Amino acid sequence: MDELLDIFNEKEEKTGVKARGEVHRDGDWHETFHCWVLAKSDSEWHMLLQKRAFDKADYPGFYDITAAGHIESGEGLIPGGLREIREELGLSLERSDLTPAGYVKEELSGKGMVDREICRLFFYTWTGGDMPIGHEVADVLAVPLKQLSPWLTGEKERVTGVSVCTGKTEDMKAVSWVPHTSVYRHHLISAVSEYVEKL
Repeated sequence: MDELLDIFNEKEEKTGVKARGEVHRDGDWHETFHCWVLAKSDSEWHMLLQKRAFDKADYPGFYDITAAGHIESGEGLIPGGLREIREELGLSLERSDLTPAGYVKEELSGKGMVDREICRLFFYTWTGGDMPIGHEVADVLAVPLKQLSPWLTGEKERVTGVSVCTGKTEDMKAVSWVPHTSVYRHHLISAVSEYVEKL
């Protein structure tokens, strides 16, 4: 059964509840949770990027937000976000582990759908240990933070990521990055810079 999502108007006021498929078909605004996970290794900050499972309907095998997903109607942003982190990364976190990083309204279209998301961003600092990823995730790769900005903006065609699951390196091409608007990318780059400065 298709999950139910709360829908919002342009003023971000809740206006009703609809099935996820209908939300994407009709282009309704809805909330999503985006958690970007960082880790420090050898005095250098890294961003952890999810590699989507190869059987995903959208962007199989592409690089994406560390953990993200839709918030089911009535679930609540933080409970839904913590659920997504458990399902995708196998990590059981608390509300206090997350640092809010603002939000971006993002509109993307393709494949007969219009995806209008109110993206709620959060950061989490991972200190290592096991990361028992779920079936929706093929791998999680660490990319040096100083290389992230030029890679996201297309100035750098590829970076080398290191799997936090296997330790293997991977050549990561910018064309294999799940698309986001320039507004989203610039917000992320600015927010993560402020975040690590405070740590």
